[in-house]
Amino acid sequence: SHYVIINTSTVVFKVRERISELVKRLKPYGFQQVHRSYVVNENHVIAYKHDEVILTGNISVPLSKKYK
Repeated sequence: SHYVIINTSTVVFKVRERISELVKRLKPYGFQQVHRSYVVNENHVIAYKHDEVILTGNISVPLSKKYK
């Protein structure tokens, strides 16, 4: 099955959905896919580096070549 783990600042959700479908629904709200396994809220991006995205709270997620 396809599951997506959604992390917010306060709650973690487990949703049964493909990440591609979730991205389509969240894109109008400022979310971008940055890796095949990661979607981020643009409002929480502090910096982009060569191969990672830094989010508020100093959280680092990978940035793949495909999604740069």
